[in-house]
Amino acid sequence: MKNVSMITRKAVVISSVLTLNPLTQPDDAVGIALVYQKAFGGDPWNEGYICPVCQTVFADESGLWGYCPHCQEDKGLLIKILRYWPVNKILTDFYQEMVRPGAICLTMKDGCSVIAFAWGYEVKVNFSLDKYLEAPNLHKLIKGTFMYLDECAVLPAWQKNGCGRSLLSAFIDKSREAGKNILLRTLRGQAMHKLALRQGGGIIQNISRDRVIIMITTQ
Repeated sequence: MKNVSMITRKAVVISSVLTLNPLTQPDDAVGIALVYQKAFGGDPWNEGYICPVCQTVFADESGLWGYCPHCQEDKGLLIKILRYWPVNKILTDFYQEMVRPGAICLTMKDGCSVIAFAWGYEVKVNFSLDKYLEAPNLHKLIKGTFMYLDECAVLPAWQKNGCGRSLLSAFIDKSREAGKNILLRTLRGQAMHKLALRQGGGIIQNISRDRVIIMITTQ
């Protein structure tokens, strides 16, 4: 009975995508930051913690006692590792993106807690976007204004339950209403790459560090 209850609860959560107004819902914005920390702290990103001296990145601090083992072994230094993505840094980036034209932020909640999110905004393909996305000559491949899916993340405990699919579908619907196709950047072979292709996306450009630029046509 407990398993049936859990399945029902998850089904309800996954079918519910909410549009966030970040300026009037600051608690949810903090919830987004906490999901961001946990999601990007694990595979494939492993951006949990960083040593401020040697710049080594760690997925988490378990077994490290909060200190960098490399600096301790190689240099005899006791260097405390820091959050790779501190909440204040995430929130600063988030609010900067939310004042861009056409900004959209979508969330999913389990009760009052944010478990997943996606955000994006309008971009015009030009030299500046090439630099921003580290995608040389993108402006030679496509033209016009698009919705850019900047970030999408799901708490590890909720991954592989359809949350990412629900968020991407809702983002596609919002972009269709705005009359814009979608661009996104992700790692080749990872969950978002596969999901975007299943939603009709196609690779526009292969870029550095095994990343790809994908376009999803909504029109």
